[in-house]
Amino acid sequence: MDLQSLFNQAAQSAERGQYQEAANSYVAFLDAVQGPQDVRSAAFNLAQVFNKLGDFSQALRYVELGLSHSPTEFGRAIALAAKGEALCGLGRTAEGKAAFNDAARAHPIVGRLNSADSMTRLETEEFWRQAEEWVDLVLASFGAQLDEQLRAEAVVITGKIAARRGNLDQARAQFEKALAEYPGFEAAKLQLRLLTQPRDQGEVSKGGLFSRLFGRK
Repeated sequence: MDLQSLFNQAAQSAERGQYQEAANSYVAFLDAVQGPQDVRSAAFNLAQVFNKLGDFSQALRYVELGLSHSPTEFGRAIALAAKGEALCGLGRTAEGKAAFNDAARAHPIVGRLNSADSMTRLETEEFWRQAEEWVDLVLASFGAQLDEQLRAEAVVITGKIAARRGNLDQARAQFEKALAEYPGFEAAKLQLRLLTQPRDQGEVSKGGLFSRLFGRK
């Protein structure tokens, strides 16, 4: 399999919620590449995958690997949001909050949306409120700059917050709205599937935004 196909396979596995398969593919990709852009893109995506697997130490490891390869501010925002989630997952909440704020400063749209998505996987109402506020801020202040997918991602985050609060009908409505506005959106389809699963098989908050390879990281 060529390297681009391997990267795409990893991204598609993550979009479907098959996180261990995604992690294996990203590790194989990283073992085979040396270019800074390839390394940092895969490292940041892998950090997101490890956060979803609950392996926060590994997530931090790959955040730092990506940051060591001179990312753009766009890429730094993705990395710092993943770092914030990993630090909070390790119980280092103050450092995690600082990383989320740094992500928002690095890129006001992607930093806030990726951080908000990460916050939906944390276990406190404080973070869910912050996620809600940041999504609202992005839509109010930068709505004209959002493409269809970013707008759909914002709707999915809102649905995930509702799900975390136990408002499953509201969550379903948001996920269906995202699909109506951006047909075929894998993140929304994953959330709808997770709504039907028993809690021990998968939680709505585990899937979500997955950074795409823009060539800007």
